Amino acid sequence: MTKNQTQEPPDNDLDSLYAELAEREAKIVQRENALREKEAAQLVAGTPAVPAIGLTEAELDLSTAPQQAKQGRAPQAAAAHRKSYGKWLRENYPGRTPLKRFHVTLKKKNTDDRSFNLQAVDEIDARRQAYQQAGITQKTEAFNAIVQRA
Repeated sequence: MTKNQTQEPPDNDLDSLYAELAEREAKIVQRENALREKEAAQLVAGTPAVPAIGLTEAELDLSTAPQQAKQGRAPQAAAAHRKSYGKWLRENYPGRTPLKRFHVTLKKKNTDDRSFNLQAVDEIDARRQAYQQAGITQKTEAFNAIVQRA
């Protein structure tokens, strides 16, 4: 009986795969180090200060405003007065919107109502803030928001 002796040829394919894997791992390590350095640089530099968009009504200096603009601040003001007030705001406080007081009530069937007194730019912003404070993440949770200007 003769035995078949097979010699395994050198596995060049396997060696090339190992080399390619080592090369990829080295690239990944380089990317991770660059990312860490970038994150560290951002932490050191800090985030740039974002100017406040809203300002409270107490921060408004109405001494320079015409009488019609002063009357336009009221929730039930006439359209001409509100227009005059808006024009005065754009001229004296460009890019900044005054925060108004809102009372928001969140209602849901068979539960207690939740009420919030907020300062917001408009009714949509007040509704969003109320949902956030109540911990409601989706509008599909059957809550109804009633927003009133305070």
